[in-house]
Amino acid sequence: MSPFAQTSFVSHRPYSSSRLPAGRQASAIPLWITTNVTRVNIVTFAVLIVVCFAYIIQVNNTASKGYQIRDLENTIHQLSVANQQSELEIHEAQSLDNIQHAVKMIGMVPADQAVYVDARGGAVAFAK
Repeated sequence: MSPFAQTSFVSHRPYSSSRLPAGRQASAIPLWITTNVTRVNIVTFAVLIVVCFAYIIQVNNTASKGYQIRDLENTIHQLSVANQQSELEIHEAQSLDNIQHAVKMIGMVPADQAVYVDARGGAVAFAK
């Protein structure tokens, strides 16, 4: 390494590593891990358990939403069939044959000749 690179590398040390001795800077984390293997294993196991529970909860939520979607799709299908049946009944009730039959049932007869009233004449009212 050139002398310039050595001076620039040494002069720009991070604040946290300046507290440690020069020989211990690179081995501080691995040394802590080797001395605290049990703690590292416990923390790793705890993180793994938390991730597994989160995964199970997420899969359960997704499955339950899938069932809800399927139920809603069945409801939509049933309502669309009921809507089609209602529209069919409406069209049958509005058909010309049905209306002609209803007119005969209530006793209406066709008009022979229409008589129109002339509304241009004067208005007349009865007095009491």
